[in-house]
Amino acid sequence: MNDLDPEKKTVEPETKSQADAVVGPPRHPVRNLIIAVGVVVMSVSMIVYFSYYRSHDRVAMDNLSRFLTSYSRTCAIPKFVDKMPPALRKVYLNERKLQAVVDQQLRALDAGATCYSIDQALNAAQFPMPPHADTVEAPTITLEPRATK
Repeated sequence: MNDLDPEKKTVEPETKSQADAVVGPPRHPVRNLIIAVGVVVMSVSMIVYFSYYRSHDRVAMDNLSRFLTSYSRTCAIPKFVDKMPPALRKVYLNERKLQAVVDQQLRALDAGATCYSIDQALNAAQFPMPPHADTVEAPTITLEPRATK
């Protein structure tokens, strides 16, 4: 064991291995390299993920804009496309069903479908329609009183 020399106030190592001993935790270069590589991989994957969905959102919004423009032009609803509400944008981007319905109805408009059929399809899909004038052609319903005996 080491004895303290009262005059020198130092500790004399017994062997050379004790003098070379490192105080503190051992170094972990492999662990640090794995952590660094993990951080880089996660960062790159997040960048790819968000850039993909940003481009996907851009395409979806272009389709919605084309549909709203075509719908307002075909059905003579000038105020329909003035300004897209943020709520419509949020709902549309989060619902794949609405995106599919808008794509289908855009093709139907291009094929010559009536405004009433487009409006019915959008209502059936619970598409959040912006307020517009009642210029959509609706079927005429005639009510006749019942004959009483």
